[in-house]
Amino acid sequence: MRFILLGIISLLFFSSKAQVKEIKFLGKNWYLHGIDARLILPNYKTNETLKAFDKNHQQLFSAIENEYNYSSNAKLSSDNFQTGFDYGFSAGLVFRPFTKVESKLLQSAEIIHNFGLRKEDYRYRWDELIVYGSIPRSTDAKYQNSMAFYQPSINFSTKTIAKRIKFYGGLDLRFATSNITSFTIKRYAAEYVFPNNNTDPRSDLHINLSKASLGAGYTAGIKLAATCNFNVHCEIKDIYQTTWYRSNNYHFPQRITQLNFGFRYKFNAPDDEGTSAENVQSVFW
Repeated sequence: MRFILLGIISLLFFSSKAQVKEIKFLGKNWYLHGIDARLILPNYKTNETLKAFDKNHQQLFSAIENEYNYSSNAKLSSDNFQTGFDYGFSAGLVFRPFTKVESKLLQSAEIIHNFGLRKEDYRYRWDELIVYGSIPRSTDAKYQNSMAFYQPSINFSTKTIAKRIKFYGGLDLRFATSNITSFTIKRYAAEYVFPNNNTDPRSDLHINLSKASLGAGYTAGIKLAATCNFNVHCEIKDIYQTTWYRSNNYHFPQRITQLNFGFRYKFNAPDDEGTSAENVQSVFW
């Protein structure tokens, strides 16, 4: 599996010979088609499968126990989940390596190297915790995670519709590692959940972890040519990935399905030589 992934990455990088803008780097000529960026909206598969959700958070507690040598009296489950929000941003370089071939499908192929950041912010609560006397105690916990990722993709486009619209789709890989993964429990909850924690009992319990993920999926989208050099696009990326906390190395599956909105700036249009009349009339090229 590892050699297959390395082979795909090599193909994506070293086959990138687009005709648009020539850049010399590492002794090689790179021909850029453009640059693009996208805003990543929240994952709407977060709560779809409660079983997968519970599995994820069982691993979180296992990682905490291994990293800090804490023993837990309470586990997280979907019943403890209160609110959740995640979002992200990515930007990358676009190449068109097959513009000289005869196949129309291969001519439309775009190799995209995206780099991005995805953030997660979730809240939990243990309603069953004992209230101290008649004074209500906060039993909330907060999970925050920031993942940097590299996502190479290959997309294929349809013919131009109404001179300005194209549909496209393709395949993605994703490699991610955490910048920050923290779990903070209010001090009254910490006394119950991790009774052997050795931190100041007057303070909230702050726990830092590290995790990584590896995944693959697909993209489906539509793009609109606003001008000859600018496209705007809307797409769905559906990624199936395996994630693990580094302290215990236990793997658990995740599905991330997110709606993206973005734009692309395309470099100089191709030379007129060999350009068909259809392409001259269309702002796509």
